[in-house]
Amino acid sequence: AGSVVEATALLVDGTLPQQADQDWGYGVAVAGGAQVKLFGARLSANHSRGAAVQDGKSTLKLQAVLVDNTQYPPVAGGSSAGIEATMGGAVTLVEVRLSHNAGFGAYLDGMGSQLAGSALLVDATQPHPTLGTFGRGMQTQSGAQTVVSHARMTANHDAGFVVTTQASATLSDAVGDGTLPQASDGRWGSGVHAGQGATVVVRRVRLDGNTLVGLVSRGVGTLVTAREITVHATQPQ
Repeated sequence: AGSVVEATALLVDGTLPQQADQDWGYGVAVAGGAQVKLFGARLSANHSRGAAVQDGKSTLKLQAVLVDNTQYPPVAGGSSAGIEATMGGAVTLVEVRLSHNAGFGAYLDGMGSQLAGSALLVDATQPHPTLGTFGRGMQTQSGAQTVVSHARMTANHDAGFVVTTQASATLSDAVGDGTLPQASDGRWGSGVHAGQGATVVVRRVRLDGNTLVGLVSRGVGTLVTAREITVHATQPQ
């Protein structure tokens, strides 16, 4: 608690998993009540997470930052995301690109976890290299909250913008386009996917050239409110 890091013109690249279990390898991790602010940075080719905030007392702010090529760790069952907020952690993203990360471009999980983003590009998120699963642009779940404006999510896999399990999200002034099917089975590829009691507001959004469905709302209690939305040229799976 009380620890503060502010960094400008920073490169964090190629962090390796620990030898004991071949897990971790994070570029940046924030926990225990610490605060991190990065301006003009690149987090590249790290493992498991490009950057993660891991409790409700910690915050992470990125501005003018590229997070790219985050990789799965070698450990069986390992996970990967460009940006992650869990257990109530808070992330702010301004002028950020999340590119070619494995698993998820951004991943939020747990009550109180939150992401606020503007001027974002989330592109070409990659599936698991052997299983072919995921590759989603942004996923918010289990009571977490996301507010994103002035963003583009393009050429991701399975789904561009996912909100599920009682989570809530607002997406405005955005484009979700060119979502590809999941590599493992050739299914899905939706632009916006809401399910399992999620609450989603979509305003001034264009969903273009996605696969199977542009926008999907599934499950009891799921509510999507859409205004000024264009769904165009959805492709068959």
